[in-house]
Amino acid sequence: MAVVTVLMPLGAFLTCIYLSLRYNFDLSTATHCGVPNYLPSISSAIGEFVPQRYIWRFAIAIHSAPRFLLAFMYYSFMNRILPNITFYKNAVKITTCLNVIENIALIFLSFVSSKENYDIHKVSFILFMVCSELYMVLTCLLLKENKE
Repeated sequence: MAVVTVLMPLGAFLTCIYLSLRYNFDLSTATHCGVPNYLPSISSAIGEFVPQRYIWRFAIAIHSAPRFLLAFMYYSFMNRILPNITFYKNAVKITTCLNVIENIALIFLSFVSSKENYDIHKVSFILFMVCSELYMVLTCLLLKENKE
């Protein structure tokens, strides 16, 4: 189950790239400045063409529930292994919130394309990237703290 959950976005992404190259090569690799591209941009491959858009959205939708479950499993795990000190408890809460926001932002980023609503897409992308990075850094720091 875990392997399928992890591989679902990768499989959908590779399928979208393949379909874009196979059926929409000129449109998916076109640029406004006329520079030749050999691969489509990520946004173009997963958001501009049908059925690619629906393949990507389906994969993210199915894969999002286990991601939320995992966030709360990590919350429980971290509270178990870290010292029972307010600082650590708050750090675990912040880390979990970052993970949940990252997951919500990924859903918005996937379901609202830049052509449909650029502002929501842009904010979702920024939130996804910032929360993802902060979540990973805090998780590494908390796990490192557990080893010491």
